[in-house]
Amino acid sequence: MDTDREIALEKSGGKSKKGKVLQISLPVLLFLVLVIGACCGVLAQLIRQINGPLMTLGASTAPWITVGFLLAAFVSNKGKTPARSIIIGIVTTYFYLVMWLFFYHLLFILQENLLIEDGLREAVPWLILALPVCPILGIIAAMVNKSGMIGDICLAIPIIWSLPEALIGIGTLKDGFIYGGWLNGFVIAIPVAILVTLLIGTTIAERRVNTATLLVTVVLLGILVVGLYPTAKSIFPY
Repeated sequence: MDTDREIALEKSGGKSKKGKVLQISLPVLLFLVLVIGACCGVLAQLIRQINGPLMTLGASTAPWITVGFLLAAFVSNKGKTPARSIIIGIVTTYFYLVMWLFFYHLLFILQENLLIEDGLREAVPWLILALPVCPILGIIAAMVNKSGMIGDICLAIPIIWSLPEALIGIGTLKDGFIYGGWLNGFVIAIPVAILVTLLIGTTIAERRVNTATLLVTVVLLGILVVGLYPTAKSIFPY
């Protein structure tokens, strides 16, 4: 009996050690978020220099913000309490967005041979906007992991904020932005769709998702966001 118990304990200990090896600490995850944010900023600016639909993708915001949202939803799972998850979600969003914006505009300054002052004039409004936006996105990302209607509504948010740019891309919603063909809308919609599908897939693995709530939220809030977009753009015309 003692021998059997020792064997069981050894097996249990082996599994525990294996689990620890597979776990990634929160500081490491946050460091990876910083790296991903920097890479996305550089990538966005590089493809913004390519004429055609890729320019639309590089100059857009929705797909790149969705990357940060996905990261925040994943990393916030490290929180052992709802409050801690929200804090982690906010910090993750700040880390990603600030790095994305910083490297995007840094590369823009270098490529265009601009003065630092001119580059800062372009970057500062976005960095200021990130101050109130990051806590909102971080909280929503953390709530994605919550079971029930609130979690399902939060899960639909990335789809909703992508609608205006997608409609601008195909020319349905005029904004003075780069538009003029379905392909311009697809280069925004497709990456967002892939990211949201990944987010929904990982969420379903953790909890039950109500598809009806998800779809109704997308339709109702989507109409509202598209309707209010021109007003929001007039307030922040960058």
